[in-house]
Amino acid sequence: PRFPGLLLALVLAVWTYQFLYVGGPKSKRLLELAPVRLGLAALMILYLAVVANAGSAAFIYFDF
Repeated sequence: PRFPGLLLALVLAVWTYQFLYVGGPKSKRLLELAPVRLGLAALMILYLAVVANAGSAAFIYFDF
């Protein structure tokens, strides 16, 4: 299956963030800095704005 590389990088960045956040007090203190948190959120918003496509089809949960 095809999976966007940029999205994979963002998912891995979040997993790394979470792993380091619970890893210890030094890494937690670094990750609690506003620029780190805002940077990660900005990357996610940038991905949604640039790459994600709304598409023309209506969103449905189940196609019967």
